[in-house]
Amino acid sequence: MKTDDLITLLSQSPQPRKPLSFSLVLLACLAMMTAFTVFVPGLRPDLAIARMAVVHKTILLGAAAGMAGFLLKNAAKPMPDDQGVKLYLWLLVALYLGSIFFELITTPLSRIAGFFYTVNFPECLFFVTLYGAVGSWILLWLMRFYAPHDLKKAGMTIGFAAATTGAVGYSLHCTIDSPVFITIAYGLPVLLVSVIMRKLADKFIRW
Repeated sequence: MKTDDLITLLSQSPQPRKPLSFSLVLLACLAMMTAFTVFVPGLRPDLAIARMAVVHKTILLGAAAGMAGFLLKNAAKPMPDDQGVKLYLWLLVALYLGSIFFELITTPLSRIAGFFYTVNFPECLFFVTLYGAVGSWILLWLMRFYAPHDLKKAGMTIGFAAATTGAVGYSLHCTIDSPVFITIAYGLPVLLVSVIMRKLADKFIRW
């Protein structure tokens, strides 16, 4: 090797290793949370004969998780692209509001209220919060390899993505498919984890 070649080689800065994709990590978290659901609380007994309500529930939770994943990847950028974000958020809100409205006009309020007096309600609050907390720390570690423009926003989307992914995994156990129940019993833990991660982001994300 010539001297000039050696100087050129030494002057080249090493290429930084590309961090893991958020999509892959979220899928891994979903697989982990689903496996935990299978072996600890267990699958819902009627899963093999899933009704349309179960499919609807999966669509609602899957849409929220997909939206959260999109927001997370966007928040990790040093120059996030906010075009279309508001539109997708409004579509998600419209999906939930439409589902809730349809249930309210087709299902007695006493029946809907009764869902919150079952053991499913505290279980949902506990497991979705647990899954969200575990997933958040994994995503928080991964975010350190990115350069988010707004740390608080990045932290909030971390909590949102982790908790909605956990909600999808836990939904395989919960036997209540009511959109009103889903919005409250799954939504409260998602909100809690998102707010906590927003406050912790400044301290734990370093880049």
